[in-house]
This record gives sequence, C-alpha cells and structure tokens, in this order.
Amino acid sequence: MDLPYSYHEAEELCGRFKYLCGTSFGERALIENIVIAPFDSNYKQRFFVYYLLFDNDAVAALEEYKGSLYDVMVIARCDDGELAYESLHSWVQRNKMLTDFPKDIRQQLSLSQLYL
Repeated sequence: MDLPYSYHEAEELCGRFKYLCGTSFGERALIENIVIAPFDSNYKQRFFVYYLLFDNDAVAALEEYKGSLYDVMVIARCDDGELAYESLHSWVQRNKMLTDFPKDIRQQLSLSQLYL
C-alpha cells in the first residue's frame, strides 16, 4: 500500500524524480510529469480531471485540495494521446529502481528490498 506524504515530502520526491520526464513509461508511453496529487482516491480522480481541464497544470489542479495527505504520481502520455498514471511508490517498485533516498524516505517507500 502507498503511504501518504506531507506536502514537503511530496515536493522533495517530485524534485528527485523530475529527471524521469521524457523516459519510457512502458512500450507505448513517455513520462510527461512527476506531480503532487491528493492521497485520497476520490480527490485523486478529481485531480486528474482538473489536470486535463487545466491543460496539464498540476499546480492549478491541486489548488482545490485542502487536505494534508499527498501522493506523488508519475504521469505519462501514450502514443494515442491517452493519459496514464501511477503512484511513484508503485512505479519505483515495479521498475526495481535504485535510488539515493534518505533513509527515512526509503522506509516510507518500503524500498529496502531494492538493495539500497
């Protein structure tokens, strides 16, 4: 299960993974953005609707959210123009990616099995 982050933690994770933009998200998609999104699934769905309505502006899409629990999302654009997304937590685990997270962040992401 993904763990919620504070806004500050989510901001730090976004900064550390921005370099992924433009890389492969699968066979037919490229990573477009790494963004902060609400942790709650209902608010997260609304966030993605707003993300599309506000022309891929994650800051504007997040503005309505007044909660304190956040997730970090990997957003990709497929060849056919469709939007694909996955939590950074899941994406890192699925890709068995080695990172240089501080110990406390590694524990939150449960990445110890990734030989850090």
